[in-house]
Amino acid sequence: MHIFHQNSYATDTFCYTACPLMIGDRYLLQAQVQNNTGLTWVTAFQESGEEILGCPAKDLYFLKYKEEDDVKFAEIVRGSLFAEYLFRLKIKEELYGDEQRVKITVVKAEKVNYSVESKHMLDLIAKVHYR
Repeated sequence: MHIFHQNSYATDTFCYTACPLMIGDRYLLQAQVQNNTGLTWVTAFQESGEEILGCPAKDLYFLKYKEEDDVKFAEIVRGSLFAEYLFRLKIKEELYGDEQRVKITVVKAEKVNYSVESKHMLDLIAKVHYR
């Protein structure tokens, strides 16, 4: 996980903010996601990073580097591991040199609401059954 911090230069966890319009601390979260079809790597930026980690980047930065509370920091990160989300993804194929690469970005991440999803599945089953 990277947190962008304004006026920071490249270190192992920070990158200089390339866009001068980006103000404050920002997420650049690399995550591996999986469903029944397989797994892939995605990138989540500020808003979707907050949805996944449940904490603003500024607060997480402060916790890790100002308060130096590695235990609380690790709890927050571990809290998002193996959680189930509904993702809206933007998938784009780009050409880097002579190599095609697929870039997957999280546009929206929502925790799974099991009652809503169950009702949706039952409705789909009913539609198939009555054909």
